[in-house]
Amino acid sequence: MKTFMSRCLQAVPMTLLLIAVSSTANAQEDGVEKPAVVAISGGYYHSLFLMKDGSLWGAGTNISGALGDGEWSPTPRVIMTDVSAASAGAVHSLFLKKDGTAWATGQNDDGRLGNGTKTNQLRPVSVAENVSAISAGDVHSLFLRKDGSVWGTGSNRFRHLGDALLEVQPRDRHVISPYRIMDGVSSAFAGRNHDSWFVMRDGSVLALGNNEQFKLGFMGDVSAGKPIKISFLRRPPAEIKERQETGDKPLRRFNPEVDMPILTKPPRNAVTK
Repeated sequence: MKTFMSRCLQAVPMTLLLIAVSSTANAQEDGVEKPAVVAISGGYYHSLFLMKDGSLWGAGTNISGALGDGEWSPTPRVIMTDVSAASAGAVHSLFLKKDGTAWATGQNDDGRLGNGTKTNQLRPVSVAENVSAISAGDVHSLFLRKDGSVWGTGSNRFRHLGDALLEVQPRDRHVISPYRIMDGVSSAFAGRNHDSWFVMRDGSVLALGNNEQFKLGFMGDVSAGKPIKISFLRRPPAEIKERQETGDKPLRRFNPEVDMPILTKPPRNAVTK
């Protein structure tokens, strides 16, 4: 019910925003220039619109500073310029500037902004350089750098930032500064429910994190702390049925409260630049 209500609440501002953008487009007939939108991203209660000229527009309730301008508005307004990409998390936002710097704003109780604190930010803060792509999940963030390395920050509750973190700072759950997850990546996506996805340069797909409903592509209701390579083999129905009945039995459910307590300090080799 909670998930359903969240989706309903998220849909309300998006509907209003679409009406607002349509109104602006209609105003072109009266001599007002139509905004050229090239990308959009929606969080729980806020939405982002990236224009062709690099200006970033936002609208919504701005809870915890998710829009980064200290304002609330039912219609889009400019919140940043010189932007090449934007990603809206649940209650936080990531911005990628044209100079390759990544900025973050909003809720930060689990370190998802990556600025070395757990303090909410009402204005954007710079968190990484040499970045080519960004992705904001509900409670974590991913930064793809130009060298193909992916860095993550935020909640590691279901190991969606990987077990490599445990080798540096054992039994941590919150990562408050970007941590290097893997190399050789061409694109990355931070899932909404404690999962992370990576398209590798060789075309393969790897996944980390929460495997509820087997969404990572393998049997076993557990969390994957080591990258799982997704198989796209086509199996006949008889083989699939047999595997369900005799193979890939579900393993012990991962319990983050027991297995991974809250982080008290950043990992030793965490960097933000």
